[in-house]
Amino acid sequence: MTLAVVLLAAGKGKRMLSKTQKILHEVGGKPMVQHVFETAVSVADMPPILVVGPDETGVQDLLGDGAKYVVQPEALGTGHAAQMAAPSADGRSDQVIVTYGDMPLLRAETLRRQA
Repeated sequence: MTLAVVLLAAGKGKRMLSKTQKILHEVGGKPMVQHVFETAVSVADMPPILVVGPDETGVQDLLGDGAKYVVQPEALGTGHAAQMAAPSADGRSDQVIVTYGDMPLLRAETLRRQA
């Protein structure tokens, strides 16, 4: 079985009243998305697929080439974001787990149980 992990990382997090994208806020000394990314890397059989917004470069600047990036051109919701990622996993994985990039306490064990 080949497992892919998609991280939904688009969105500005306007309700946080910050100019910093929500998933780039630090929790435990690291940006939220970095925690989730490292967890995804530990369970996935390929680089994680991150769905980002069109003008949101902070995640790519942070994580570099260790991920596959898919741009969601319009903020049309989480279902649309997952659809945007589908072609990147199609034919390369038997299973896909879709999760949020703002869940810094997500454990590898939890993802493995979902697979």
